Amino acid sequence: MQVRPIHLGSLFALFVFLAAPAHAQSPSQQQTLQQYVADLQSNPGDNALRQKIIALAQSMNPPPAVPSDAYELVGRAAYAIKNASTDADFLAAADAYGKALQLAPWVADYYFNQGVAYEKAKHLDEAIAAFNWYLMAAPNAKDANEVRERIGGLKYAKEQYARDQQQQREQEERARAEQEQRAAPVKLWNELKAKYEGATYRYLYCDASSRALYACNEEEMQGSNWRPMDSANCPKLVEASFPSGETIVITSRMTCSSQGGGVLLRGTIKSGDMAEIAWVDGNGGSVWVSAKNGLDHIRFSTDWGNKYWGSIPATPGRPMDESQYNAMTRYQYYYLEKR
Repeated sequence: MQVRPIHLGSLFALFVFLAAPAHAQSPSQQQTLQQYVADLQSNPGDNALRQKIIALAQSMNPPPAVPSDAYELVGRAAYAIKNASTDADFLAAADAYGKALQLAPWVADYYFNQGVAYEKAKHLDEAIAAFNWYLMAAPNAKDANEVRERIGGLKYAKEQYARDQQQQREQEERARAEQEQRAAPVKLWNELKAKYEGATYRYLYCDASSRALYACNEEEMQGSNWRPMDSANCPKLVEASFPSGETIVITSRMTCSSQGGGVLLRGTIKSGDMAEIAWVDGNGGSVWVSAKNGLDHIRFSTDWGNKYWGSIPATPGRPMDESQYNAMTRYQYYYLEKR
């Protein structure tokens, strides 16, 4: 359907004349119509009042005259549609029809053409509303069923648009989440580096048994069984560094020795979650690690003590698989406390 030329003196007037009772328009009807139109201009969203105006106009014989200002507005709208190249042009046409309808809210073709303009501007809700007003203003129109089909198509298009928009939002959200996931390890590494680069630690071990070096169970580990790994004469220097993206290295060396330091722990950041840092010991072996408050307090467990004191009964490191962990069993535990 294309925009319709408006010929108020022909089809619309003839329809109203034939359908209306055979009596002249009363002054009271005209005065009521004028008051209704004035009220609608003050409150264009009053749909109940608009319906009253349409019903009153349909009962008047002859039909109410269209104010001359409405013709100019309709001409502007028709020109805007004819020369439109953007959605904004079609919206301008719809707006002009809307202003004409404030002056003559009973003219059915104004609603139809406004619906066309809104549809071309992709303002589907407004187009549907305009076409519904057309059906109300021209209830016996020959194309009423075609317009109803058009409304159905617009409703489907609206639903499809909503589905497409939702799908696009979901795709954008997935892309944003994936981007954040990729950036999370570097972000966490930068945060930890800013706070802990060059940080030093007290180095302790847990020993609750004279028969097993560095051994504590869950309860003993919470008590006063922690011992320093160094002595007053030769303290250990334990230091954190961040040599490359996503990597944390904690080294230990004796301050009284000229020998180079060794790696205690090496962590690889896998995500933005501290709990997902993959830790290994200095030899690349798996090691149980629990870090709290960032890297302020680090507990770890490994069995390397038995490798250096062969005469001491073997004590295992805490298993990596929590299903194999026994809170009553003694494991080798170490503790790094940020100074």
